[in-house]
Amino acid sequence: MENFKNCAESLVQIYQNYDILFLDAYGVLKAENGKLFSLVPELLSLMKNNGKKIYIISNSSQNSEILKKSYASCGLLPSLYDGVVSSGDMLNHWLTEKKLPLNGNKFYIFGKPHSSIFCFAIEKYNLNVRSRFAMVGDQFVTDMLGAINAQCELKLKIDPVLVIGQGIANQSRLLGKSLEDFCQGQCRKIVAISKIAAL
Repeated sequence: MENFKNCAESLVQIYQNYDILFLDAYGVLKAENGKLFSLVPELLSLMKNNGKKIYIISNSSQNSEILKKSYASCGLLPSLYDGVVSSGDMLNHWLTEKKLPLNGNKFYIFGKPHSSIFCFAIEKYNLNVRSRFAMVGDQFVTDMLGAINAQCELKLKIDPVLVIGQGIANQSRLLGKSLEDFCQGQCRKIVAISKIAAL
């Protein structure tokens, strides 16, 4: 319990610089087998008790209501976060409300790394664009580049916060860069929520 307290305090210190946290689900909150990482509910509760707004941003094609049920079934209760935005929600929104034309000549991206999913989250939950945001994820190409694109295209104050998990070595090889090279000036390195259980 002492290890949890120390890690939780260090995470809260990191997150105290942010008003709103966008969290990726897989690799940050849940393992690929669908199980929550140890102590995630306690950490989210601690952050919410410190006044943080928490939104899950997922590239899932499922809508947010289905995702919420899936999250609840593994112990990630709706009281632990403020909302969910998925690529499926965004696609549905653009097809039904924005009347996006479907033709063979255009290709649309509905999710990270495109900045539009952050814009959609801000619109859906009426978030203050002057807030200090963090995108917490474990993937370079989707989560980190998504936050960097939102900085450039939307002029948001959003920091990419990299959770160091199991997939980092593979991603480094894909990008042709080391973790340190990629993170320099781009990302903050933090202790992985997924590794707190091992302390």
